[in-house]
Amino acid sequence: MTGNGISETASEKKRGRPKVLDAVHEQIAKSCNHDVRTTRGLQNIHYRLRAQNCLIDDERFKWLCDRDAMAKGAPNAWKPGILSELGRLDDDETIKAYAARICELKPKTKDAITMLRRARTGKAPDASVLDLTARLCRVVDDYVAAHLDVTARQLLVALANTRDAVEETFGKSEEAGEVI
Repeated sequence: MTGNGISETASEKKRGRPKVLDAVHEQIAKSCNHDVRTTRGLQNIHYRLRAQNCLIDDERFKWLCDRDAMAKGAPNAWKPGILSELGRLDDDETIKAYAARICELKPKTKDAITMLRRARTGKAPDASVLDLTARLCRVVDDYVAAHLDVTARQLLVALANTRDAVEETFGKSEEAGEVI
């Protein structure tokens, strides 16, 4: 304690996460989009620019950021959400490696961001029967929407084939009939 009764350690502690952007990078992010005012928004711009600078001159990554289409203001010329997540990766080579895989898969933005976050943080949610069921139902729904002539019988045969493939991979389980 100092003579005035204030603890030095309390005043010197820094709370929360360390700042990502220094003053220069914060100004650059602000100049790119004057409407963004939040710290998270400015960080997203910073990371997006980092990834974009790494990828924009390489033809392999046109699906993520196409310089010519962006200059013309064409729709879908770039994927800002995915680029922001890519920019959070450690180095340029890692960014390029993940970007190549994303361009190959061409997932929805939400799915790409989820994949990249899991890769970056090493965290994946625990397996869940309910989550897997919901995902499989979405795949079936998407298939039905794209193939209106599909029959219920075809769907059931496909699901039975999928079950057989799972059993081949993991072996038959006593819990196979379990419903949760």
